[in-house]
Amino acid sequence: LIRPIFQRVFGRDVTLVFAAGPLVMGLFNAGAATGGTQQTSVTLILFLPGLVAFTVHYLVLRGFYAYEDTRTPFFIQIVLAVTNVTVALVLVAVLPDEDTAYGLSTAWSAAYVVGAIVSFAVLRMRHLPSLRIGLGSLALKLGIAGVATGVWCFAARALLELLLPDTNIGQLVAAVGIVAVGLIVYLGMTILVGVREVTDVMALVWKRLSRTPSDGRHARGGCVDAARSHRH
Repeated sequence: LIRPIFQRVFGRDVTLVFAAGPLVMGLFNAGAATGGTQQTSVTLILFLPGLVAFTVHYLVLRGFYAYEDTRTPFFIQIVLAVTNVTVALVLVAVLPDEDTAYGLSTAWSAAYVVGAIVSFAVLRMRHLPSLRIGLGSLALKLGIAGVATGVWCFAARALLELLLPDTNIGQLVAAVGIVAVGLIVYLGMTILVGVREVTDVMALVWKRLSRTPSDGRHARGGCVDAARSHRH
């Protein structure tokens, strides 16, 4: 499960890097927050690596629970919490007061990156020594897809900012357009570079769509004939 989940959240996060600014401006650029949404959008972007790591960490913990091992996840969560607090204290101490949110979001992401690595390593050591994910080739392919997606999202954002009015509605429309472009390009690139999890799903979808109605009728007719001959 880790490979397909990682592939999906990676594409989402690359797209959100470019859509976060317009999205936050469209939703919150009003009243006292007018003109001050940049910090919120940057904070959202800093949370994105942690969301990928959180997903991996959450899935790996299911492995411990499958072996009825609830003690090990408890100690792993302690490591995660200590990392979160330590990194947060260091960053808050060195960053200006107005950038505190950056430090806290970075600390949260760092904690879950550490948690994902530690939980996977401990699961292999204690329960599944033969566990392999093969993230090397997947990371290379997703990196290529991510770069292409980023380039297209950057171009889409620049174009939409020129075409759309600088209003909340205009920013929301731009965010939707960037997300649409990002997801389409990312899907196309993952197929092009041969990400197995995507190509397998697309092959299955194409197989289902290419079936004609007559195929279904013939299949159902064959089942009916077989049932009748069985009764006779």
